[in-house]
Amino acid sequence: MKTLIPKLLIVTSLLSIIYLSFSCRKNTPEPPPPVDSTQVVDLKKGLLLYLPFTGNFADSSGNNNPTVGVGGASLGADQNGTPSSALDGGGNGQRVVVTNNGSIKFDSAYTVSLNVMLRSFQRSSFFDMVKDATGDGWVFGVGTDVGNTNVINFNTVDTTGNCSTTVQPSNSQLLHSKTPIQPYTWYNIVSVFYKGVSKIYINGQLDASLTTTNNHVPVCMSSNLTVGGWWSGDPTSINGKLDEVRLYNRALNMSEISKLAQGFPAQVSSTVADLRRGLMLYLPFNGSLADSSGNNNPVQKVGGGGLTYDEHGYANSAYNSTGGAALLVTNNGSIKFDTAYTVSLSVMMRTSQLQIFMSMVDFATGHSPIFNLGTNVQGANNFKFATNDVTEACGTWGDPTAPQQVRDTTSFIPQVESWYNIVCIYHRGTGSVYVNGQLVGTSTSTGTLAKFCSDAQVVIGGWWSVDPESLDGKIDNVRMYNRVLIPEEIAMLATHYQPTSNSIRQTISH
Repeated sequence: MKTLIPKLLIVTSLLSIIYLSFSCRKNTPEPPPPVDSTQVVDLKKGLLLYLPFTGNFADSSGNNNPTVGVGGASLGADQNGTPSSALDGGGNGQRVVVTNNGSIKFDSAYTVSLNVMLRSFQRSSFFDMVKDATGDGWVFGVGTDVGNTNVINFNTVDTTGNCSTTVQPSNSQLLHSKTPIQPYTWYNIVSVFYKGVSKIYINGQLDASLTTTNNHVPVCMSSNLTVGGWWSGDPTSINGKLDEVRLYNRALNMSEISKLAQGFPAQVSSTVADLRRGLMLYLPFNGSLADSSGNNNPVQKVGGGGLTYDEHGYANSAYNSTGGAALLVTNNGSIKFDTAYTVSLSVMMRTSQLQIFMSMVDFATGHSPIFNLGTNVQGANNFKFATNDVTEACGTWGDPTAPQQVRDTTSFIPQVESWYNIVCIYHRGTGSVYVNGQLVGTSTSTGTLAKFCSDAQVVIGGWWSVDPESLDGKIDNVRMYNRVLIPEEIAMLATHYQPTSNSIRQTISH
């Protein structure tokens, strides 16, 4: 009996321990599920090189690879308008050369990401790994294609490449984007290589993919990384801008690619800018008054006037009139339109008096008026663009008050001695006016077709023979199209002009 109590105490203690142990285990929270590594965003992981171009060319990856601007490389405004925040190249060899200090190395995978805006589509390189001095030791390249320069190409050299020789891009490794890009438009381009599979993403969307037997990349450690160009002996530098250049030693996941593309539209336009398409008349005034559109419409002077200095200071490169003079373009049959047309020109006024920059009318009689653009008849000197409707007969003066006429009198008031690019568009009864690339006015009438009279001439610097509304100033780069220009083309025509200023820009900043 003496030993029973201690035994009971031992059993009770053991049961208590078992209960407490079970209770603790039962109340312990379940561990969280494993993290899906394919969705984790870590844009610092595997970052070999990062050039944000925030005031300098320095590598901000933390690896401190040496960088140097060559060929007159400079910084310009980025896609947000922030000054000195993007590499700005003019297509003349400007580029940034990076020396690999040993931190840049990869094997079966790598990713390149960059933001780019092009002004023109000559063959150009955005980002390459190659020896800048010799052109050999090539590893990869991203740029515009040799044969179709408005698409992106991405090329990786396979492991048979020799780092001591010049390696030509292999067609079997060359991936083209399917979507053509537009000028004066910013894009985020991500190129990924992973064990023989190459992919191009444009604005976060997969655009093209290629699978090859090339599972590894020959990293030539003595090769440079060149941003904005190819190598010193090949002038394939871009005419445009580059920003936020990144290189990784791994394939980024879709969440990371989407993060890099934030702020860029997912839908990329497939319309291609082409300032030759639909061109009916082009007067560049490059040493002559001749039509350079290829249509050879005859041009003649009436009164005084002639060639003079243009907006850039080049002699014999703009038409000059001090009033009472004009240029007559005889339509040889190549100028014709109905539902749409576009007129573009650069102009500078010396006085604020009423004057016509360009019109289409029978110069001898004033009959068959089709359109005119200049300063307003009603005073205030604001800009005017008017198009007559097809319901009005040719051979008559026309009724400027008819409801079918498109009369766009904008609030824009040109300043004297200031150059402007003006684009006027007519499309199915709607007239739109762009000044220095910016929409400043639009008007819609009850008509849907523009009047067209084969006996009308295009008059540069005036209206008709007895109307003293001729230009006192200069005109340059006169263009007529039989279609509506797209925004990228309007931007191209306004390249050298400040969007919110009255003066020509001194340097290209977009």
